Amino acid sequence: MRPPLFCKSFSTHSRPALEVLYPDPPKADADVEIDIIAGELRNVNWLKDQDMLPSVVPKARVMVYSYDSKWHMDAPRTRLSIVGEDLIRSVHGHRQGHTDRPIIFIGHSLGGNVILNGLLYANSEPEFSYLPKLIAGLVFLGSPF
Repeated sequence: MRPPLFCKSFSTHSRPALEVLYPDPPKADADVEIDIIAGELRNVNWLKDQDMLPSVVPKARVMVYSYDSKWHMDAPRTRLSIVGEDLIRSVHGHRQGHTDRPIIFIGHSLGGNVILNGLLYANSEPEFSYLPKLIAGLVFLGSPF
């Protein structure tokens, strides 16, 4: 069973909230040893280009989490904690049946704060408490902690 892929309340993008970039989705669970989850992309393909990250970690499933980071008008309805919860729910939905695979999270700027809020949420909820225990690495680039 595939998890719901769109979270309309947090993403105004045309792509799913959590999208598998590599390997191709039909092969997503074949020989995967680690999940790498990064924040939103903007015309960068280092996560899926065959000569970049996939060539260094060929047995990784690379995913990108999308959320709307422009909260000018919706700030009262959208908070980092809510977006972090959505990240964790999306990751949990994609990992059903693979609850022992290590995870590396990569976040840039506000994305690092989304990851942090998501992990705090996961740690406090019994259903998701296994996720922080699977963290093999965290990469924060320019995140304002």
